[in-house]
Amino acid sequence: MKSSLAAMITATESFLAGNSLNFRLGFLITSDEEGQAINGTRKVIETFNSKRKKIDYCRVGEPSSTENLGDTIKFGREGR
Repeated sequence: MKSSLAAMITATESFLAGNSLNFRLGFLITSDEEGQAINGTRKVIETFNSKRKKIDYCRVGEPSSTENLGDTIKFGREGR
């Protein structure tokens, strides 16, 4: 996740150097995405819904797919 975040931030900096935006752009960085995962993305969605905030587009920096969206399943946690 950290390398994909670095790549997205670098790509965004390059894009913004030559373009202006007519929309808001933000990065949502969460943790607690494995195990119970109650304070990560789930908490963000609950908070956004309660405040009636809407996300129009989303890019997820997880390298799970190889050819098509959803073609690969990854286990978030293995063994102990």
